Order: sequence, then C-alpha cells, then structure tokens
Amino acid sequence: MTTALCVRGLTKRYPAFALQDLSFDLPQGTIVGLIGENGAGKSTLLRCLLGMTKPDQGSITPPLTNFNQISFIPDSCTFPEILTIEQLEKDFTNIYAQWDAKKFWDMASDFGLPKAQKIKTFSKGMKVKLAFCVAFSHHARLLVLDEATSGLDPVVRDEILDLLLEFIQDENHTVLFSTHITSDLEKVADYILYLHEGKKMFMDAKDELTESFALMHCSKKEFEQLPPDAIIRSIEQPYQVDVLVKKADARYTYDAPTLEDWMRMYTKGEKR
Repeated sequence: MTTALCVRGLTKRYPAFALQDLSFDLPQGTIVGLIGENGAGKSTLLRCLLGMTKPDQGSITPPLTNFNQISFIPDSCTFPEILTIEQLEKDFTNIYAQWDAKKFWDMASDFGLPKAQKIKTFSKGMKVKLAFCVAFSHHARLLVLDEATSGLDPVVRDEILDLLLEFIQDENHTVLFSTHITSDLEKVADYILYLHEGKKMFMDAKDELTESFALMHCSKKEFEQLPPDAIIRSIEQPYQVDVLVKKADARYTYDAPTLEDWMRMYTKGEKR
C-alpha cells in the first residue's frame, strides 16, 4: 500500500508534557482516526505535522509544505467572518494554484450556503460546510480535521462523514481525522491511531479492533483463572471485571469493544 505520510521518531517536549518518539504511516486512500483523551498530544501532533510547531526531533516525509496539497479544518472558523462567501471565493482564486470555482459553487449550492450573507451570520454547521467547500475546491490530497464535527447535530455530522467517504474514493486522497466523537470514526475510519500521555499506544485497522477482540465480563474468581498472557487490559468493577482479550481467548460473556472501550481500557485499565 502506498504511504501518504511517513512519521519517524517525532518528539516535541514542553515543560509539563512531551510528545514522545512517535512513528507511524498514513496509508494513502484511507481515513485514519486520531483518538486520545484531552492532553494526550493530538493537537501537538497535528501542529507538528502541519508546520505550526517545530518538533525537537524526528522526521515527516514528505514535509507538508505545499499548502495547495493540504487542507486543515479545525474546530472553529478561520475565515474572515466580515466577508461573504462571494468575496471569499474571489480571494481563493488568487491563493490556490488549482482553484476550481465551479466545484466550489456547486458544493455551496448543494449545501444551501447564501452567497451574499456575511460568514459571521452562519451557524457552526454552515461554517464547517464552507470549510469543506474550500478544501475540496483546491484539490488537496491530504485533509486534516481537528474536532471539525464537534458541536454539530447528527444530521450535519452524517453529511460531513459522507463527504469524507466521497473524498477518498479517489485513492490519491487521504484523511487524518482527530475527534472525540468515536462513533463517527466507527462509521468511516479505516485505521485508528491512539495516543495516550504523548505516546502511541497502537495504530491498527479499525475493523480489526472492533471485530477481532472481545470485552469480556467475568467474576473476580473467573478473572483469576484466566491465563495472564491472554489479558490485554483489565478493569475491576464493584461486581465484575472487564477484560480486553483477543476474541479467540474469550471464555465468558463478552461484547465487541467500541473505540470508547479501547480508550477506557488503555487509560484506566491494568496489565496483568
């Protein structure tokens, strides 16, 4: 599989936090979900990748320096809100080398975005849709999202997810999607990159995480009888023990683990 981005040994140190020796590849033509608790290092990683912050060490190949090929959509509007989208579109004609005005206006029309209304009057959902209109209209190959769907109603979120799936139909396109809404990633992500306290816990195919593992629920006595090497993580509850294992090692009642379960087990769980 072709790699859209190769990261090796990426490190960024702050007085109270460090992003530590991250290495991973973004497979081209896929959606990679970036998850982790608040303060895990997701935003620091994105800033390093996009050149907003200089890492202390490590490499990013290829360097993301061609803004014509990259589009970044954060959780808040970055456009001058005193403009109308008609005024904004004229500016982008001069900014992007491959600006596609027809694509922009077709998408804006499909979304029902008003031409002559100032952006400051738009709802959050309309502003996010505008950001996607811009991203898709300058033919970016890499789309980076940082909580872009947070605060949106489920209907708008579903529209955005459909756009992402449409985007990667062209296998030259890749999405890195950082979000706390793990249910969105369960719908569209191909891979999951999980950070915890500045370290990579894993990067695996989403289907592997949700279909090949089991979140087992057993008594404390049953838990003590489990082979130690079968236990990935465990959390002791008042009346049971939750145990993350490979599905082949499941002996007792279990559920398919969600991405939230994976985060909970790695954040609060213990190795045996």
